[in-house]
Amino acid sequence: MVFGILILFLVTNIGSSNESSNNLMKNDLPCSNGDTLYVGGDGPGNYSCIQDAIDNASIWDTIFVFSLSSPYFENLIIEKGGINLIGEDKKTTIIDGNSNGDVIYVYTEKVTIKGFTIQNSGLNKDRGIFIDYYGSNTDINITDNIIKNNSVGIRIFGAKNNIILKNQIINNIYGIILAGESSHSTVSGNKIENNSYALEAWLSNDHTIVSNSIAYNSQIGIGLYGSDLNTIQNNNFIDNVDDAYFYFRLKNDEKPARWINNYWDTWNGLFPKLIQGRASYSIWNFINFPWFNLDWFPAKTPYDLHNIRIPLSDIGTCARFFSYDSNEVDIKFFAVLGSDGDVHIAFDACDVCYVEKKGYTQVDDVMQCNNCGNEFPINVIGTENPGDGCWPSYLPMRIDGDDVIIKISDLEEKRDMFI
Repeated sequence: MVFGILILFLVTNIGSSNESSNNLMKNDLPCSNGDTLYVGGDGPGNYSCIQDAIDNASIWDTIFVFSLSSPYFENLIIEKGGINLIGEDKKTTIIDGNSNGDVIYVYTEKVTIKGFTIQNSGLNKDRGIFIDYYGSNTDINITDNIIKNNSVGIRIFGAKNNIILKNQIINNIYGIILAGESSHSTVSGNKIENNSYALEAWLSNDHTIVSNSIAYNSQIGIGLYGSDLNTIQNNNFIDNVDDAYFYFRLKNDEKPARWINNYWDTWNGLFPKLIQGRASYSIWNFINFPWFNLDWFPAKTPYDLHNIRIPLSDIGTCARFFSYDSNEVDIKFFAVLGSDGDVHIAFDACDVCYVEKKGYTQVDDVMQCNNCGNEFPINVIGTENPGDGCWPSYLPMRIDGDDVIIKISDLEEKRDMFI
């Protein structure tokens, strides 16, 4: 389990706090060396249907879907491995199942689905995305989508080593179901809200559920049923009818879930958080009895899942260099206290020279581009480029009390500069 972490260069840790948990799992996106097929655009060679592009794609091809022809009323079937299905804009590139069946059905491995609104599956436990594949390394990547108004938002059956990252999974009956001996997947950085049931694991083991907002669900936040060694860490449990429930089989020598440092709005602030469930000698045994798990050290305040916080005390007149891990891309920036007494922050990349990946070095009271040699007084850094030449690329920030706040979305906006 590898988290996306904000790391201070020079082997200095940023102090962790309950207010900020930005542990994003490293995202093993396939390296696409194939062609790009376009859907819904107005140029030559565009497909009008996503399924047609999928049927004509080869391994490692990318299918890029424009918003122009959205919504796409389709029920997609992906049976070819190594396909990257990418939407132009998750808010406006919509795949609509028209209330019939699964919206996207995946029966293969190494598929990426990113940048869509996926909505309106059928009502009989049909899914927005259904991963139905047994494999030792399925490697399905579901990232940065809006998945809403489905019977089940995402269901993974049997598949292993998948990533569900930074999605909005809202207004479904079931947000996520992990089942059929699926294992070793990561569910991280998602907003799983306003569903009936946020996440359930049935006979499903060794998953990592970290840094999610599990809130406003009308039944249960997380339910674990006959499932081994799942890790539930650094999540926010807020205003659910029941935050968590489990069913534990003693006879099968199951290992309990690990509940670590979650925020619970129902915690009384004293002692460990008690998580109530039931146990039996078999999941089908009608004789069962009360059982409990513990979150030994719950967070006292909700995690800030959308921002990076850097204590002002960590920033001085010697520039500090930071790296934020975004899907195995290190987005770099620096922070330094100017002679004007203000904090100055910028990406460790030049608006012009960034392709060289050389960044900046501090020389006395200036930051020097390691590629072109241009120098910039520290006191002017932290603004938009006044022209079109070399400039430490602008990174918005604000001061909140004793911390500098940087939005993760602002970091992600310039991710391509560091690829």
